[in-house]
This record gives sequence, structure tokens and C-alpha cells, in this order.
Amino acid sequence: MVTRWGAININGGYSGKKVELAEAASKMGLDVLAVSDIQVRGEKEEVGENKVYLSGVKAGIAHWGVGLYINKEMEPSVVAIRFQKVVVFYINGRRYEVDNTVPVDTSLNAYIRNYVNLKGTKSMCHEGGCGSCIVMMTRTHPVSQKVESFAVNSCLMPVFSCHNCKITTIEGIGNRRIGYNAVQKTLAAFNGTQCGYCSPGMVMNMYSLLQRRKNITMEDVENSFGGNICRCTGYRPILDAFKSLSSDAPPDLKCKFPDIEV
Repeated sequence: MVTRWGAININGGYSGKKVELAEAASKMGLDVLAVSDIQVRGEKEEVGENKVYLSGVKAGIAHWGVGLYINKEMEPSVVAIRFQKVVVFYINGRRYEVDNTVPVDTSLNAYIRNYVNLKGTKSMCHEGGCGSCIVMMTRTHPVSQKVESFAVNSCLMPVFSCHNCKITTIEGIGNRRIGYNAVQKTLAAFNGTQCGYCSPGMVMNMYSLLQRRKNITMEDVENSFGGNICRCTGYRPILDAFKSLSSDAPPDLKCKFPDIEV
């Protein structure tokens, strides 16, 4: 079990293989904040077919559950692993800092609902099966450095894994004060909501899909909602609503509600 408290800062004079260093850290689920040249005195010990390089105190799997494991053939010159004292991220454009006063097992869903007091993001199954807790996460990829947005089940995402991320909830894309987003309007116009409990997750899943790829197809929509459950409305109006926003939607579907501006 890997304990992720705060963010990981990795610095390495890596003999021209800094990309491999970042990739190795990424595969371990560690957040790479920087890869640069520094000189660090560390310890090293053999762990199976890998070597783990530690800085200061031992932080290997056997001790704290956190370490950077690198294949022997990569052979880094120096590697430093440093812990941040706070996790900094943004929810709907507002900055939040999480420190050790927040329980380590707090999920992003619990933080959004209980600390930030945004109740639009729902909480139901707590195992990533219903989709009612979906929010959009935007972050810079640690290796490619490309900014990417994608839907996440906030009930499964530890809040301490959100360092340097931007989180968008249902309140952040549209509401009564600032007006509603086209995805919200479309779902309502197609009568795709009844009790409404699943609707925020449905909307955020579709919104995230549109942010990730502009020219989505109807097949993309069908393939993206396997993790969203609705128990009362029925899936036909929901899928019809979201398919009407796709690039290959038939004219009768696109023109069903022409007053919606997409």
C-alpha cells in the first residue's frame, strides 16, 4: 500500500534520462513537481531487481510506503524525494490548502461536500460504480507537460492526490446566478432528469468529455457512460440529450431543441 501524503518533489542529475525518471515516478503514482540537477547525499538499498534511492531518512516501502523504484539499467546519479507540508489545488477557480489536520483517508468527494460545502457533487456508492460523484480534474501531465482534463470519481480520489490540480464541480460550470451550461440545458430540455440525483454526475461526465475532445461522436457518448447509473429516468432521453451535442448527430436530434445554444 502506497501512502501518499502531500506531493513528491523529484530532483535528479540523471545522466540525460530525466524523462525516464519522471515516467518511473508517474508509474508509482507520484506527483512530479520538478526534475532538475541538485546534489543530494542519499542511501541506497537493494530491493529485488530494482534499486531504491532514498534521501535523508529511509522512506522505502518497508518503512513509510513511499519510494521511487527505478530499473537498474537506468542507474541515476542522484535522486531526492521530499515531502510537501500542504497540498494545494483549486476548486472552481478558488485556491484550497490541505494539511495534516485533514484525515489522510479523506476523499476528494468528502472534501468537496464536507469542507467546501458544495453539495451538488453527490455521494452514493463510494466505490466508483454509480457515477453520481463525478467531477472534472485538470492537471499537467508530469512527463509530456500537456494540460489535460478528464472525469474522475471523486469518491475514489484521495484529496492528498490532488496537488496542483484544478477541480471543476457541477456548480462551477453553471448555476442560477451565472447561467447554465449548454450540457445542463440540453439534459433538462430532453427531459433527461427526474429525481435529479444522478444528473450532476451525468452532466460532469459529458462536460469532461467535451473538454477533452471537441469533435466527439455518438459512439464516444455511448462508450463514456458505462459508469453512470440512473434508477428512474431511463437512459434513452439522457443519451439522446448528450448525443445531440456530438458532431455526427442526425439533424432531427440536433434540431429537436433549436433554442439551445451550444
